[in-house]
Amino acid sequence: MTSRYAFYFSPPTASPLGAFGASWLGRTIEGQDLGPPVLTDISTAVWRAATAAPRTYGFHATLRPPFRLASAYTEDDLISDLKAFCAQTAPVGLGDLKLARLAGFLALTPAHKDAIGRLAAEIIRHFDRYRPPLSPEEITRRRPDTLTTTQRALLNRWGYPYVMGEFRFHITLTGKLSCAETYLFEKELETRYQPVLEHPISIDSICVLRQRTPESDFVAMGRYPLGSG
Repeated sequence: MTSRYAFYFSPPTASPLGAFGASWLGRTIEGQDLGPPVLTDISTAVWRAATAAPRTYGFHATLRPPFRLASAYTEDDLISDLKAFCAQTAPVGLGDLKLARLAGFLALTPAHKDAIGRLAAEIIRHFDRYRPPLSPEEITRRRPDTLTTTQRALLNRWGYPYVMGEFRFHITLTGKLSCAETYLFEKELETRYQPVLEHPISIDSICVLRQRTPESDFVAMGRYPLGSG
């Protein structure tokens, strides 16, 4: 199985936001296992089930969804281009991040959305040549019958339905929750996240992550600062 790559915003683990995210998911973006957090009213088993999906990807917001590398390019080609792209791209402020409910899961969403939407669209356009066309199996996994007409068109053109006008920046904190679980997890997360709110948040780097097999986690290969050129 060919590796998959993705471009994410993921704050350094040493930063307040990054430390919060790593502690909450029980792993760093570099793949270090931290174990479950100490929780007030949530059992470890319930936490583990609720965070299983986001833990695979690490604490992040997607900028370029996972893709296989086209045969015409090497990993070095991709990294070299990403470094050059980041050097010529200005950082983006997000404003305050708020805890929000999104289609049954919890995530952090930004106050300022336009600039990050433009950056994400630019990334999609610039790096589209690095991905091969989707296979029929990959298209089926996206469940095109559940998508809108616009989302199906985006899937066919860009390989993913939630890009361009459908892009919504968010940092996923849980998988799907029941109503009762949502209340408990909101209460826990609001207590944990409150100290981070006093720190301004901006995207000043892009991480590239690699998933070696479908069963493995995405792990950061490098972090490249924006505006360094």
